[in-house]
Amino acid sequence: MRLQIQIGARGFDIAKIQSYLNLIRVDNPLIPQLEIDGVYGPVTSIAVRIFQRSVGLIPTGCFDEATWNRCLYQIKKQSCFSTQQITIKPLNESLNALTIYKFQQYLNKLVHEVPLLETSNLDSKMREKIILFQKRYCLSIDGTLNNETWDKIIQMI
Repeated sequence: MRLQIQIGARGFDIAKIQSYLNLIRVDNPLIPQLEIDGVYGPVTSIAVRIFQRSVGLIPTGCFDEATWNRCLYQIKKQSCFSTQQITIKPLNESLNALTIYKFQQYLNKLVHEVPLLETSNLDSKMREKIILFQKRYCLSIDGTLNNETWDKIIQMI
């Protein structure tokens, strides 16, 4: 399964990716400063391409699973997580397939009570698993990958 995020994608997850690229920019000033607007436009694509080249990936400008993994590796290596509040509403229904797939993987590692198939499809089991995670870590319980839940999952993987 080849999932990727490319120009035209919109949503909370794109805003999180943009915020991560801005954090990585501290160590890689060739990456342009991105407006965190949740729109995967040409500037975000250029930033992704520069990031990909800097970590030895083929610079496609599309945010694929390899790019996702390297991006999170860089964030963890820098010991920095996005503390910037994202103003875009985190609707599960607007998440890109790659985001859903990666968070299904993460939640399977962190919450064992409800097994999830890693399909990139959002379903009631994933919502149930998010709620269990939110309860376990005393987070706001809404069943969505909100800013607080997203950051806690990323810190724990």
